[in-house]
Amino acid sequence: MKHRLINSIGSIKTITIIIILFLVVASLLVALLIYKDYKREFLHIVSTNVELEELFVTMLIDEFESQSLSSALCISNMCGVKKAYMEENEKDAIDSLNYVIGPLVESIKHNLGYSKYKVHFHKPPAVSFLREWNQTGGDDLSSFRNTILKVYETESPVKGVELGKGGFAIRGISPIFDNAGEYIGSVEVFFEIIDLLPYLNYKNKAYDIILLADKTKLDKIFFSAEKAKYYNDVVGGSVIIENTLDTNKSNISSELILNKLQEKTDQKIITYENYSFYEMELIDFNSEKVGSFIFIFNNEELQEQTRNKIFRVVGIIIGIGVLLAFLVFILMRRVTRKLENVNMELKESIAIKDKFFKIIAHDLKSPFSTLIGFSDLLMQQNNISDGNQEKFIKLINDVSKNGLGLVENLLLWATSQTNEITYHPIPINLYDASNSVLNILERLAQQKNITIINGINNSINVFVDKQVIAAIFRNLISNAIKFTEEKGQITLNAVESGDFIKVQIIDNGIGMSEDLQNRLFMINENVTRSGTNHENGSGLGLLIIKEFVDKSGGELNVISKEDEGSTFEFTLKLAP
Repeated sequence: MKHRLINSIGSIKTITIIIILFLVVASLLVALLIYKDYKREFLHIVSTNVELEELFVTMLIDEFESQSLSSALCISNMCGVKKAYMEENEKDAIDSLNYVIGPLVESIKHNLGYSKYKVHFHKPPAVSFLREWNQTGGDDLSSFRNTILKVYETESPVKGVELGKGGFAIRGISPIFDNAGEYIGSVEVFFEIIDLLPYLNYKNKAYDIILLADKTKLDKIFFSAEKAKYYNDVVGGSVIIENTLDTNKSNISSELILNKLQEKTDQKIITYENYSFYEMELIDFNSEKVGSFIFIFNNEELQEQTRNKIFRVVGIIIGIGVLLAFLVFILMRRVTRKLENVNMELKESIAIKDKFFKIIAHDLKSPFSTLIGFSDLLMQQNNISDGNQEKFIKLINDVSKNGLGLVENLLLWATSQTNEITYHPIPINLYDASNSVLNILERLAQQKNITIINGINNSINVFVDKQVIAAIFRNLISNAIKFTEEKGQITLNAVESGDFIKVQIIDNGIGMSEDLQNRLFMINENVTRSGTNHENGSGLGLLIIKEFVDKSGGELNVISKEDEGSTFEFTLKLAP
């Protein structure tokens, strides 16, 4: 790992230099292309936007027309509406209509998302009956409302754009028939065309809009006294209904734009200085031009955007360079610190292992010395009584078993440290696994007259490696036997906790102090003590158990009090 970290430092430097050089060269080329092609880009943007906006406006108008007409048809077929039209008293009729359509209109406004949705009822041939938005009526509209007259004459629905006193409206008008099929009036649902502007501004803010109405057609709608109220801005043969052009910030006037559009021949888009104009005609339900949308694109803003874009690219390059340099510095520091930590960990690991093997060497030497001593005694003395011979043989047997257990734990620990243990979890019956170990350790418990109660339910299955669970039970139960007095008791329990099972090995032995519990799982601590019958131990078993429980995805805990006993708890995953 140390060599990999050292090689990583060199690789980081090389890769960083290559990336910085690539970014600088690539960004300079991009900036050059941006500056060179901004005029071509502007014309392309204008042309594309013109096509998109014309299509978008057309689609919006179609959508508003369809929504208006479908709503009008729905209202005209309502029984409550027909009943209101049959009322003899006009006030009662208006009250009935308000009662019927009020909730409906609010619901439609909410569902469609159009807050400026309006409803207007008429009586034949073209007299206002009820305006939903201000509850007035009675005006004779026959002098200028051709859509209403057309519905009256044809008794058929009509939808389309129509010029009115308030400007352009997108209308849907449906005839209303009584139960006998006789025409009794019409209902109109409409939006003002300026309601489209928020949608256009939302779609693209790179242009301004002027909405024009044909003055000749407007003159037929208004009385002379009304014109001053509605004719705010007249340019030539057009009346400006809406103008988003900010004259304080623009060096071009609406009058100049209209004059330039009048001069156009076959050109779709007219360019003047830093501006480009495009006119989209508004056609009414009779297929006649009644006005137009004018889209105004400002080249000056694009030039500024282009300059800003170049500055941003250069700034980003510098920023990326500085950031990369800073990241390299941080990364180098981290790698260096990691290298120092690895060195420290290696030294610490070597020191711990040296200390650990010294402990193991001492613990292994003791049983072998005992074995040699008793075997020499048996070989050299022929007059040993049968009772003493049996005693010596038993001691040799016990010491051999303890030594074998120590060697097994040492091998297990060494294998786990080199990651050579293959961990293959499978579903295992917890009772069977614990009982197998109890059968092996039964003689040890009998020697001290210790009662072992296996309270684990035989229906519990866990997901664990077979060798791992055997090693855990073997070490924990051996420890419990070792530190429990004669005629003591050891109990095995298992309690389900969510997706895990908590296994408890409880003894009423000598217990341990809080200080000993805190040092129990530290490899650099020599935590060993003799059992109640002076059994030797190395403290290695608990370290192995801790590592195996961690590898199984569980936790190992100990609860103990001196002279009262200990409870070792570990968790395992339940089998799926």
